[in-house]
Amino acid sequence: KENNADLSQFTVSIKFHGINMRLTAPRSVGPDEITGVSMRKLFKTFRRNNGMSIIYNAVFTQKRVIFVGHNLPSDLIANMVLSTCLLTSPAIQGTLQR
Repeated sequence: KENNADLSQFTVSIKFHGINMRLTAPRSVGPDEITGVSMRKLFKTFRRNNGMSIIYNAVFTQKRVIFVGHNLPSDLIANMVLSTCLLTSPAIQGTLQR
């Protein structure tokens, strides 16, 4: 069932464990939004020694984050870079360009 009040979003009503909920998704993806990337590996890799806190703080204070992956596949490093951009929602304009 679509929400006619806001045509930029698609809304679906569902019932989950007896609770009525509305799920909303945008109809289009903005220029700084990323899809199809899992954040699981990023959290698993940097969960120790406040690694995620450091990365999260760096993104919000607009600092540069460099990922170095000695003997790691390039797709893993690329996934971590893109996952870092997903720490902000909605996307901070210009995050992908930095």
